[in-house]
Amino acid sequence: MARENNEEAVTAAQMRSSQKCLRAIENSSEIGGLLGFRAPSHGGVYGPLVETASSLINNLQLASTSEEFVKKKQAPGVAKNRNGIVFTGFMRERERDLRSTVAGLGLKVQAKITNRTYCVISANGDRTLNTLRAIVSGIPVVKAEWLDACTETNKFLPLDRFHYDRWHNLIQKRGQHCRLLSEFGKVFVCDGCSPPANDIQWLIVQSGGEVTNDPCECVLVVAPHDHSLEILCSEEVEFPPPVVVEKYILDCISENKILEIDGYMEHDVVDEIC
Repeated sequence: MARENNEEAVTAAQMRSSQKCLRAIENSSEIGGLLGFRAPSHGGVYGPLVETASSLINNLQLASTSEEFVKKKQAPGVAKNRNGIVFTGFMRERERDLRSTVAGLGLKVQAKITNRTYCVISANGDRTLNTLRAIVSGIPVVKAEWLDACTETNKFLPLDRFHYDRWHNLIQKRGQHCRLLSEFGKVFVCDGCSPPANDIQWLIVQSGGEVTNDPCECVLVVAPHDHSLEILCSEEVEFPPPVVVEKYILDCISENKILEIDGYMEHDVVDEIC
């Protein structure tokens, strides 16, 4: 019995000695690194086991658990190719503040909508040129609260809860290939319009319409209220085409229907040379 007790005591002493050795090895940055233990660098921060050229591999080594690495803030999947944010309707100071928030989220501010635009952030949901460009492009128009919420939760949130209902519903009605103005015929847009003529032409084409640079072959003229123009008619044309202000096209797109032109013919005189 005494012999058995002595053997147990020796075994326990050996185990304690092994544990001390392991602790010593763990706390040794040189030996611990060779055996796979992470050793803290200055300030108690653990460095990667093996420094590599890949930041991804280094980060994986730094993370205490895989869950910790997964929790790092990631841009939404669509933002890999579409990471642009367009502001509309904001005062300069407010937009400047939001720009820093956008940068912190890893997104980029754009001056105008492109195929890399993720969403348009509107100050109050008013109709602006960027809003209409977003609508015809199928890009969400959302409130600035989306940025604030993403920052507070430290993660990207779905846009659904931050849509402006009016514009969200309009995008749904238009669908992917809107043909709203397809039955319109050719439209001639005069210079001096607001929005500019090229923007109005783009909106028309994106809504299924057709534009022309020849006023002699158009069925509708879009011109600013104070515009003076002459329409040269061919002998085959009995009446000159109607002339409407820019608001007519914008309203048709905003309401997703062809409106009566009577309320938009604000030009007092049209000189016709037939």
